Amino acid sequence: MRNRIKLIDHIQIQKNHIRTLKKELTVFEDVSLEVTDLEIEIELVPFQDINPKTDYEIVTEELILKDLETVEKTKNVKVNKVKTQEDKKRQEVLEKLYQGLNKGKKARDILLSSELEIVRDLCLLTAKEEIKVFNVGERDERLKERTSKRNRLIICAKMEEDLAGFSEEERQEYLQTAQIKETGLEKFIRVAYEKLNLISFLTAGVIEVRAWTITKGIKAPQAAAVIHTDFEKKFIKVKICNYNDFIDFGGWKKCAEKGKVRFEGKDYEMMKNDVVEFMIGN
Repeated sequence: MRNRIKLIDHIQIQKNHIRTLKKELTVFEDVSLEVTDLEIEIELVPFQDINPKTDYEIVTEELILKDLETVEKTKNVKVNKVKTQEDKKRQEVLEKLYQGLNKGKKARDILLSSELEIVRDLCLLTAKEEIKVFNVGERDERLKERTSKRNRLIICAKMEEDLAGFSEEERQEYLQTAQIKETGLEKFIRVAYEKLNLISFLTAGVIEVRAWTITKGIKAPQAAAVIHTDFEKKFIKVKICNYNDFIDFGGWKKCAEKGKVRFEGKDYEMMKNDVVEFMIGN
């Protein structure tokens, strides 16, 4: 019953390699969230001069340069094809974007949400949401933080590596001893979902239990379409149980006996951790 987040790694960007990684950066055009991993514990990498602020600036500069190239190319191509009001508005947005990027600003800091929608097709790298992940030593008190501050997450890569090899019982004992409520991976997934406005609902059958990712706020028929596109058109109703009740009482039958199961129609807004069974017509 595990949902998944796909991570795409990028090669290290170094100051003397600026403007040489444009091809590599195209891999990020289709991602939803950018994550910058920054070392701040010098003992972890004793042979390198670690400066997270400089590292972040290098990555940001390269992303801005890539966006600037995209905008400049698009702006120049479209300049002689402005015919409708929509074309004119798009050209104005491109010009505003071009001027801002040239000043070293990110697209999400230059444009309004409505303006970002106009240039969504450009897949601008600096228009995407961002999380900064700081890698620290095992004794760092900041590992106990559950909340993120200014898009910042604190993790210990060494600890995560150790935890991956533990049994569930060993993992819980380790975290309790360290007074840490979440692993770095759990914290990252939770914050990434919050950033992207995502939630998960679950389907529970005899063979498997599966989590499905949807945008927060969508209705039951649209959620059903995530499982199969035909389900939205043929949607009748949805059977729902709260996840905690489902676990406590051990499945649909006991939950129904305890009055914990309900049925909702097409206007039902899906909630985080709903356990559902969609009723679909022919």
